[in-house]
Amino acid sequence: MIIVQSQLLQIPTTAQPGEKIYFKQDPRISGAILKGIQIPDRTIDVSTNFRYYNQLLGFNLIGGTKASPFFITLVNYKGEELHKNLVPHSFISSRNKGKLFTHFNNNIDLKKCYIQFNQTPYSFFPATQRGILFNFILKTLD
Repeated sequence: MIIVQSQLLQIPTTAQPGEKIYFKQDPRISGAILKGIQIPDRTIDVSTNFRYYNQLLGFNLIGGTKASPFFITLVNYKGEELHKNLVPHSFISSRNKGKLFTHFNNNIDLKKCYIQFNQTPYSFFPATQRGILFNFILKTLD
C-alpha cells in the first residue's frame, strides 16, 4: 500500500552552514520503503496534505523558491549515505508541473537522515520559527 506521511523538520535558531539537522524518528517512515519525497508549497499543498495543520501556525515554512539553500542526505540502517546532497528543487511539485520525485526504492533510517544549509538559514528567513515540511511517499508492508 502507498501512503503519505508528513514530518515538519524544525530548524534550530542556532543552525550554521554545514551543520547537520537530523529528522525525528518516525517508525512508520523508517519501517517502509521510500518511494518519493515532496516539499509542499504552503499555498497549494499544505492544508490538504498535512494532518496537523495547526502545528504549522507561527512557522515560516522553507519551501517553494526559498528551498534552494539546503541539501538532503538519506541514510540507511547501516549508516550508509544512499542519497547525498539531494537538491530540494526536485521535491517541490509546484515547480515540477505537479510531479513528485519518485526515484527511490530504499529502506531509510529517518533518524540518521539530515539536511545541511549552504548558508546561515536565519540570514534569509526573518521569522522566529522556521521549518521544512516533508511529505514522504511510502510503500508499506501491509
